Amino acid sequence: MKRSIPGLTKKGCKARQFILKKILEEENLDSVFISDQKLVHYFTGFWGRNIFSPSFWMDVSGKSILSIPFDSEQEYFADEIIVYPSNRLGTLEDSQIQLSSSMILKNIKEKQKIGYYEIIPGCYSSKYAWFDVSLKLLKMRRKKHEDEVKLLKFAIEACEEVYTHVPKLLKKGYDELELWSELHRLGANYIGETIGELGNDFQFGGLGSKPRPRKCLEGEVYILDLSLVVRGYVSDMCRSFLAAGKPNNLQIEAQEKIIELLLDLEGKIKIGVSCHELHQNAQDILHEWKDLKFTHHLGHGIGLSNHESPRINVEWDDCFVEGDVFTLEPGLYGDGLHAGLRIEEVYHLSNNNLLSLTNLPKESF
Repeated sequence: MKRSIPGLTKKGCKARQFILKKILEEENLDSVFISDQKLVHYFTGFWGRNIFSPSFWMDVSGKSILSIPFDSEQEYFADEIIVYPSNRLGTLEDSQIQLSSSMILKNIKEKQKIGYYEIIPGCYSSKYAWFDVSLKLLKMRRKKHEDEVKLLKFAIEACEEVYTHVPKLLKKGYDELELWSELHRLGANYIGETIGELGNDFQFGGLGSKPRPRKCLEGEVYILDLSLVVRGYVSDMCRSFLAAGKPNNLQIEAQEKIIELLLDLEGKIKIGVSCHELHQNAQDILHEWKDLKFTHHLGHGIGLSNHESPRINVEWDDCFVEGDVFTLEPGLYGDGLHAGLRIEEVYHLSNNNLLSLTNLPKESF
């Protein structure tokens, strides 16, 4: 059954455009041009298939133009909306990004100082003075607005729906490829449109990677890391299932240890807390516990990228800030576990309160 996907709102898009205007003022720029599909969606609410290249321009006064590939009755949030010639009688044109950007930039005065995110339209590279504002926009994106959190929550709910079917599917004796295919179908059925990638880690008795035409063996653990993507927003969850048979004592104890750690970490996270120290604390507790290993990061931010700030990792010097949406994913690995166990939860740090965005039980057996 197709569910209603919570779209980005006028309030949210206008708030983000206001912040963008402040960036232009601070950087002494005349305007900004954006052709990244996810960021166009972020600022205007427009979302289309990735065969198209919408673009967005805004000047320092706040006036904005959105270039899109087709007419639509849906409301998008820009002062002017123009349709670029994306096709002729249904046949797509080449160079979608050039066609889209030309509809905006051909009317912009020369020698303007224009900010850009990652890509400058080639045919206009010498007409203006271009300034890279990518890092400014990455920093801006870190604090999630209410409409973004709702969209991420919807993607997380889709993951949770898929996870509820896993025990029944394992009992049917599916191999890794058959199971991967069915999980993809379940996710698409819940969301009702293209879901982006399904995630990673689809192997029985292994620590990840792509699925194989291989059935499970008695006692193996199935570490399933799902990250369904809805209109550019990336969810991320992990659960570890016993693929066949009954759990051994070490598997039961390891699951309890990971859950105990998660509950402890949840009580420590506040604005300003060091992500580096939090990861180090988790490593001190888990690594070498009963000769098992914990050798990867503790978690990371999610949003328009699979991994973004905060990076909860001893290799980064980061701290939690207001508005962060992030995961915690402690794990234990070793031969006695027949691969390992990992549990990944998603949180939102709002008004210095830690809110869980996941509702699925942490225990899988």
